[in-house]
Amino acid sequence: MIWKPLVLGFAVLFSLANAAPSHSKAEHYIVKVNDNVVLQDFMPRLLAAALDAVDDLVKKEESRHHRRCLEKHAEIVKTFEMGSFKAFSIEVLDRRVIDALTNKFPEIQMIVPDELIQYDILDVPNHKDSDLQKRYRIRYPRPNYPRQSTDDTDEDHEDNHEEYHRANPRLNRRCHKPAKTVASTNTTSDSLVLSQKNSLWNLARLSVRDRNLNAVYEYEKNAGTGVTVYVVDDGLLITHKDFGGRAKWGWSPTSTYGKEGGGHGTHVAGIIGGTQYGVAKNVSLTAVQVLNRFGQGTVSTMLSGIEFVIKDAKKHKGRALVNMSLGMPTGSNIATLIDEAVGTLIKNNIPVVAAAGNTPVDACNTVPAGTDNVFTVSSIDNNDTMDPYSAYGKCVDVLAPGISIRSTWIGSSNSETALMSGTSMASPHAAGVAALLMTQLGSNPTPAQVYAALKADATLGKVKDLKPKTPNAIVHHTV
Repeated sequence: MIWKPLVLGFAVLFSLANAAPSHSKAEHYIVKVNDNVVLQDFMPRLLAAALDAVDDLVKKEESRHHRRCLEKHAEIVKTFEMGSFKAFSIEVLDRRVIDALTNKFPEIQMIVPDELIQYDILDVPNHKDSDLQKRYRIRYPRPNYPRQSTDDTDEDHEDNHEEYHRANPRLNRRCHKPAKTVASTNTTSDSLVLSQKNSLWNLARLSVRDRNLNAVYEYEKNAGTGVTVYVVDDGLLITHKDFGGRAKWGWSPTSTYGKEGGGHGTHVAGIIGGTQYGVAKNVSLTAVQVLNRFGQGTVSTMLSGIEFVIKDAKKHKGRALVNMSLGMPTGSNIATLIDEAVGTLIKNNIPVVAAAGNTPVDACNTVPAGTDNVFTVSSIDNNDTMDPYSAYGKCVDVLAPGISIRSTWIGSSNSETALMSGTSMASPHAAGVAALLMTQLGSNPTPAQVYAALKADATLGKVKDLKPKTPNAIVHHTV
């Protein structure tokens, strides 16, 4: 929320010729304080101390430098109150003011620059499907995986031609229209089960214990009804036809980010809840845009997105979860701050499903994959082989399809699709199954209950080339 009770800034004359010339740009920082701090009481004291710090700096500099006039030396821009997590964004013109505040107030836990962060998602421009695959393979070569080809005699996949083409369905390159969904119904005494014929391999894998690329995807008729999944990502084309009007906007820094982003969030959302390409075909999808089209976002946009989810999810009364197909390395104060912010989602009874990461390192060394009580997903291909570029280890909970996954994409036709690969595609499979399970777990299930149900129904012992300490478990849904 924007903090209004105080005058946001002080207009002062500030002479720091070398350190802060008149054309200096303001710097932004995130200040996190102890959970027992009352922000409305604390911030007036902090701003007053900032003014004192400026006066001290002026006295030290004025004997050596000419005075220059500066205004608005410190301003509170925004506050973040998420239960025990309390922080605010402050704008200053000299970094030394921040140093002075850190030394003066023991209530401050940390101060980090509100800088642009490059997150681990696929940095893919809005190109045709063939270009998406080509660019991705240049960045992340995948040995022993069949390449796209129109030559039926290609020796790389001659013996597995039918399975290859099921795993890599081609686009109509002129109109990019998705295949038509064909469903049949099987009535049981307790529920109505639908079977999606001509299922893509990744959806079919969720319905069978043993790998079978000719299987169909089975799901309940009410698949995800009443559940909201927050897609915390780079944007979302909510008008895509495969969403069937179930996607809407939640939060976005619209003044700086184009709402469609680079297509990553749209692709992820399609796997979660698309009518043709999705797991939970009746789920509601809410876009929370914290990244730009290049996978970059500031600390404050991430905090703002998380804060929105916590407040908005209350109206869904235990029928909401988050997918985060993004990540950043641990080891910095910024990563620690975001790790704690993600933790507030779980504390507010909101399950979080996250991508393990697209670098073959321990997933525990990534945020949010390594955040406590987050459900973390690595990726496999259509041979049940673990993705060689997936993060791994004890922080991974399950694996899910993530190689050459077709899903929704951005474009003027509102019906385009694309193939993408990575743990970003694996995570939404688990998020979709979690949405299905939430309709069966009674009222207001806890994150721990949702995670336990996901693990209990996982298919065990089928993954090949498993990396150290990674559980041999593939996400599954029993209808």
